[in-house]
Amino acid sequence: MNLLNNFIYRKKREKPRRCKSGFVRVTCLVSLFMLWFLVSGAVVYCANHPVVNPERGWKSLFNEKDLSGWTGQKDIWTVDDGVIAGEGYGYLTSTERYSNFVLDLEFKVSPGGNGGVVVRHRSVPKSRRDGGIEMQIFDSHGKKHSGKHDCGAIYDMVAPSKNMARPAGQWNRMTITCKENQIAVVLNGEKVADIDLRQWNECGKNPDGTPNKYRKAVKDFAREGFILFQAHGAPIWYRNIYIRCFDCHIRPVHSSFPERQPHGWCSDF
Repeated sequence: MNLLNNFIYRKKREKPRRCKSGFVRVTCLVSLFMLWFLVSGAVVYCANHPVVNPERGWKSLFNEKDLSGWTGQKDIWTVDDGVIAGEGYGYLTSTERYSNFVLDLEFKVSPGGNGGVVVRHRSVPKSRRDGGIEMQIFDSHGKKHSGKHDCGAIYDMVAPSKNMARPAGQWNRMTITCKENQIAVVLNGEKVADIDLRQWNECGKNPDGTPNKYRKAVKDFAREGFILFQAHGAPIWYRNIYIRCFDCHIRPVHSSFPERQPHGWCSDF
């Protein structure tokens, strides 16, 4: 009996333990925040590709039938079996301008193929050098050391952190995120480039001291413009082109394309 009384006495003198309840409260707050984050469609940078879902504001930029919504040299660009094909030298330009967005697409090159995706371009034919920023597409599979002109690079500015290019003839997936001063590139499931344009504050010069082709400081480039696809000689192909804007309302497009969420890819943007 004395042992029981001593146990009860000690329990009465002990201070209440709040850590458990506090932990529960913090866990609940974190869960609520994550729920809000997913429901609101808040901006998140992901090291993988997003789920492309029209119910979450994604819009197709290619109807898989013709080049409606695009303008360019029609003798270079054709549509065949739901794919845009380019052969020769030229650009295909969107008819709308975009500022802050996620652009998701697939591309394929032929042996020795070369091309690119240009964002926020002013679309002035004689000023392509300083008109926008290009994400390089190139047949660079197998290279041990990638440079600023290899696949996944932000052309002439930064090399890809890893060579993720697939062999010529195979489809690659690229996701480009433009948010104010930030531009990020994901290639085949790996983030290969992520830059802050404000660091490019000198004309013709990169932050690491290497030269670039631009005649003015990249930090002064427009934060809005057209999207361009490039063909640079050998045949190149583009398909499954979707965009989601951060700063504009896009009415959901109830089309027949399915959600693209292969195993291991990020759940949403």
